[in-house]
Amino acid sequence: MKRSTGAASPGWQVVGFVGVCIAAGVTTFYLGSIGLAVVCVLVLLSGGVIWLLEPRRMEILWVIIVVSFVFLPFGELRVPVGPLSVPIPAFLCALAMGILCVRFLATRDLRIEDRGIFVSLGLVLLANALSLTVAKDLELGMWTLAKWSFHAMLLVFLMSMRERVWHLRAVLALILVTGALSAYGLFDYLTIRSYDLNFYAGVGTRTATGLHLSLVLPLAVGMAMVRRFSLPMRLLLWAATGISATALVFTFSRTAWLSMLAALLVLGMSGRRVAALSLFGIGLIYLGYLSPVEVQERFWSTFSIQESRNPEITNALRLRLQSLAIKVISEHPIRGVGLANFALQVPWYLYTPSHQRGSIPFNFYLAVWAEGGVFAFLGFLGMLFLMGKRVFRGLSRATDGIGDGVLRGLLGAFMSLLIFFLFSDDFNNIVVWTILGLVVSGARLWTTWGRVEGAYAGAPHVEDRDRGLTGPDVARARSIMETGGAS
Repeated sequence: MKRSTGAASPGWQVVGFVGVCIAAGVTTFYLGSIGLAVVCVLVLLSGGVIWLLEPRRMEILWVIIVVSFVFLPFGELRVPVGPLSVPIPAFLCALAMGILCVRFLATRDLRIEDRGIFVSLGLVLLANALSLTVAKDLELGMWTLAKWSFHAMLLVFLMSMRERVWHLRAVLALILVTGALSAYGLFDYLTIRSYDLNFYAGVGTRTATGLHLSLVLPLAVGMAMVRRFSLPMRLLLWAATGISATALVFTFSRTAWLSMLAALLVLGMSGRRVAALSLFGIGLIYLGYLSPVEVQERFWSTFSIQESRNPEITNALRLRLQSLAIKVISEHPIRGVGLANFALQVPWYLYTPSHQRGSIPFNFYLAVWAEGGVFAFLGFLGMLFLMGKRVFRGLSRATDGIGDGVLRGLLGAFMSLLIFFLFSDDFNNIVVWTILGLVVSGARLWTTWGRVEGAYAGAPHVEDRDRGLTGPDVARARSIMETGGAS
């Protein structure tokens, strides 16, 4: 039995919503501060109206989070907040979290999920704060700690998501928006004829673009294989996947290439072997033998000490900086050298003339220990371990084809991030924390328990998880599921 509400299907709702988001982003990009003011006013008014009409519904929060994805490449558009200049994605995420905090104070209806991850994250933040007592540049460390804290709040917010339908819509919107950004980046790349593709141009390096694509692409592959979606939605997902994969090739980001290939290999080992392993083989053969010559040279330089294209930035330099990070850890194992203070330990001769590449050790695991100390390192590893454990356990308890696709895609994105950390330090941005939050909440929502809890998302009369649901509650939740209440 289906509900006859007259509303559009969730798939077309997502497509229409993404179209509105892209239109808002383009308006802001071309109209500058005027367009930005219009968009922000519309978001606030829409949120206020929905909040007044549906006081128990939390969809507006996920809408605001998804809208923030659209503005990721436009970091030059910022909101002045006192002495700060806040990027639009951070402003929108802060708006959503502010609404959540106000709602919590009014209703006390917020539940911290996954307390082990929460404790591990708290240990990381506490160790980073203590490391500032030995920092040479305290102001730099304070700003970085503030950024860590903001993103940590975003993680807690996302991993506590209790609505399966909005988790799915957030995932789909992220994939489709990334496809649109990739199309924009490819058009810009072909028009300007620059060396690499970077839709974060003026805001971040090609590494940021490569990280974004390498995290979203495994998720896109997992979702595109779900057969329960309508044909138009599947076509859109495969189109976004193909465009994003093409864009990834021309970022010339070797770390992103390796991360994506590793994610496909993990997807093939966990299930959907034929499709995922076929994509892995095609990607490996294309990058190594069939791609343009400059792409092939860049790919094979991954496995050599000296690079032929850019002698200033070599694998040998990366190895020297990683050995330096190990030396710093051995000299300051407990408290580290202070958050964001690793660059002050780097000899001047390791800096290149064009860019201060010596400011990072090209390995985030080493950077966490070197700057925050051993407790930050242990807390970070504990957080990642618990996240991985939950998503693996979730895969064994997935309830349907959509849940299986979501969890496999999230597993690929998570593994891609773990590999990326081995060769880069580009961690503290909204896309990374968003993926981590979706991984944790997805591992709970798309399991047997999540099926019942997701059907009752936000209902104040549902009993606490520790006490369990009563027989009538379970029967009613299943009835809701069968009628499309959480499809």
